[in-house]
Amino acid sequence: VNGINVLSKVIEDRALVSYNNSETPIYLKGVDSSFYRQNRLEKNIVEGSFILSNQDLEYVVVGRGVKYKISLNLKDNFNNITLYSISPNFSFLPGQIQKNPFNQLQVRASGVFAIEQQLDNNYIISSLNFAKKLFDKKMQITDIELKIDEIEKIEEIEKKIQNTIGDKYSVLTIEEQH
Repeated sequence: VNGINVLSKVIEDRALVSYNNSETPIYLKGVDSSFYRQNRLEKNIVEGSFILSNQDLEYVVVGRGVKYKISLNLKDNFNNITLYSISPNFSFLPGQIQKNPFNQLQVRASGVFAIEQQLDNNYIISSLNFAKKLFDKKMQITDIELKIDEIEKIEEIEKKIQNTIGDKYSVLTIEEQH
């Protein structure tokens, strides 16, 4: 579809973040490398930097409200953030209950973002690969985010995309999502 500047693959789901004996539920948003080209987060980094992976190391960028809830110190070299998600194979049925119903991964935070309170209080951003591992979604994504060339053509582009993909999927602008 003409008018699309950047297309980013996303996995977004609920998780639990733990750091230094503090925990809070969050949304983890895993984004692919093209997310950087959307220029949506870099100017909103208020501490540290916007790095999600560097060579073999994975990082996350944490919303300011999440940082305060878990008392995160970016300069702490001794304690990692631990993220938990419910295992997709978990069952409460007798005889099928797993010993470990959660997937968990440890990671370091590279930065803190501040956009608006709803996002800052509830979101952590990671690489798409990190989110795939945590949520055990090897070949799946939950969203595709687009950056378009001309905001005035958003309704026209939205209709073209919806006609192309059919009624099985929803096409929503950021305003329609919130």
